[in-house]
Amino acid sequence: MNNGNSPYSTGFNDKNIRLDQGTLADQIAKYKQEEVNHKAEMKLPHELAGIERLLGDTFVSLTTIRNMLSHAEQNKEISRHTLDVVKDKIDTINKIVLDIPDDLSKIGI
Repeated sequence: MNNGNSPYSTGFNDKNIRLDQGTLADQIAKYKQEEVNHKAEMKLPHELAGIERLLGDTFVSLTTIRNMLSHAEQNKEISRHTLDVVKDKIDTINKIVLDIPDDLSKIGI
């Protein structure tokens, strides 16, 4: 019964030590790379779960408003300068909206 296959058997270990595992530095680098590949994706806290959808909706809404203003330029009674000022403000807001997800990724858990 004691043929060496039982986890409770005792005796000499006849298995050779593997020397092809590399140096300690190689092993550390290997395991660090594996750790990077196995990390879970960062998620926002529960309180912020719908924020990305809302930011997307905000961007789309502002882009729709900007397109309306571009069509309004055809009306001669509306000041083109005023429309350009509003469109510039919308462009600035949209740029900020696009930058927010990068900031949010820093608070992911």
